[in-house]
Amino acid sequence: MGGIERVLDEGSKLGVHRFYSKNALAQPAEKIFSGHDLDDTQRITAALVLYLVNMGVDAKVVALAATAGPDEMYWITLEEARDLRVTYEPRAWKPWRLEPFHGGAIAISETNDGTKRMVASCTRRLGPQVVLTNSDTSWDVANWFGQCRTNLFGGAHPVFGAQVDRKRSAEALWIVCAES
Repeated sequence: MGGIERVLDEGSKLGVHRFYSKNALAQPAEKIFSGHDLDDTQRITAALVLYLVNMGVDAKVVALAATAGPDEMYWITLEEARDLRVTYEPRAWKPWRLEPFHGGAIAISETNDGTKRMVASCTRRLGPQVVLTNSDTSWDVANWFGQCRTNLFGGAHPVFGAQVDRKRSAEALWIVCAES
């Protein structure tokens, strides 16, 4: 869970399980652990949770691990991995969110790493607009913005599943800017 980009391919399996001691399992009635052992377990758990939080992973992963018995494995599904941020694709787009804006509506999406953002708005005064912002100046991002500007999508831009023609684009449907 420590990579910059974390991906589980279809059919992949990721399992987690709780801590256990073979000696404790063999002799469950015996008092095997000292106060130091319990203190160390607390510190290890805290370090694991802190690591997950620092990596952007939901700490619920530790609770899922605890649901597996000593000889079991809790298998994290692809959907759970995404929801718990076990998987992380920096350039993937987050779901759109809608908000009211100046008597109209605004839709916002951005990449997971926050380097690209798209804001689509529609107001009575300004009409429809799409604003793309970019704080990543790498070639691939610049190329993507260039494609948007020059209509390399067969003469139209795909916007929310519809094709916006060159004429509407020339009327400032696309506003491209770069954040500093």
